[in-house]
Amino acid sequence: MRLAFRSGRFEWPLAAPLLVSMLLSVALSASAADFDPKGSRPMAQPGFDAPVDRLIIEGGPFLPFRLARASVVSEAGIIGRIRISGLLWDGGRRALFEGDTEALAGRVETAFFLDGEIKSLVVEARGPSGEMSGEASVDPSSVEEEASIAALGIPYRGSSSPLAMSVSKSPPLRLALGGGGLQHESFVAASRLFVVPLDRRPLYVVFGYALLAALIASLRRRERVKPISEEPTPRALPRGLDFRFVALGLTAIAASATLIFGSPPEASLFSAAFPSPEGGSAVSGELEGSFDSGPGYKRYSWGDASSGALLIGLYTPNGSSVPLELIEKKDALYRFEVPPLVRLERDELVVVSPRLRLGWRLHGRE
Repeated sequence: MRLAFRSGRFEWPLAAPLLVSMLLSVALSASAADFDPKGSRPMAQPGFDAPVDRLIIEGGPFLPFRLARASVVSEAGIIGRIRISGLLWDGGRRALFEGDTEALAGRVETAFFLDGEIKSLVVEARGPSGEMSGEASVDPSSVEEEASIAALGIPYRGSSSPLAMSVSKSPPLRLALGGGGLQHESFVAASRLFVVPLDRRPLYVVFGYALLAALIASLRRRERVKPISEEPTPRALPRGLDFRFVALGLTAIAASATLIFGSPPEASLFSAAFPSPEGGSAVSGELEGSFDSGPGYKRYSWGDASSGALLIGLYTPNGSSVPLELIEKKDALYRFEVPPLVRLERDELVVVSPRLRLGWRLHGRE
């Protein structure tokens, strides 16, 4: 084919097909070089490795009866909800940690409690390209640690916890121990000291409706004994509007306001210190208490928590929580009925338990 010039230009009707063919050849060559044969995703270029969509749990080894601190890492980044679960030896699954990241992060700091029923960990999170997951193993505990945990003799595992509920009663300041075994004395201490506050808002609603029922019943009795009058009594309310319906509506509004705007019970953290189980079976003496509070929680402590075995009670109703740092102690062993859930809330690690949950913290150091 001969390309002719006319007035110093190509004769475009003849040259255009050739130029289009050359451009398509270049594009196809670049596409074949940049993509794998299956055409599923770009191949890595030298010096420009693509991020891997998988999660890594750093911070091991992870041991039973510990409060583990771990970093969840992803090259692709993490955004949104992140969860860590424990796979149990019986095939079950238990939630250990959950949190949210508002911005894309390559590393998220987590914490979670482990016990002897968990054999491995599974972490799940969302990245820029979708869901990601990762796994980590849980190492076996030593014979000495198993013996120490077994000596605690927790009577609450697999059974209902001792639970005291009170409307206004405060826990006692002192408790005299009776000289029995650790299992018996800890049960007595939890029953008498770990007084969980009762949510009084439903009681107010029931009381209001009871008053309304009594009022309606009295009005009906008055209507039955009311004498017949020749002249009708003028109605204080518009025609067709009964006082009982007005009272019912006002009571419903008051009940709703009580539930919505009333003050729910705060979170409660209880602790009672006992001698280490290695020191002997008899537990005697007196536990003296101290109370303090923080944003959204109250803390009740009896005895010296610096050493020995510490019985812990955790109760966080209505979405409340307790800072993890109030429970954590370095190198300590932990054993709960069921490990409580740790959450990441506003860049702070907190512990939650909607019902009273008991456990032990053994040894440890500041």
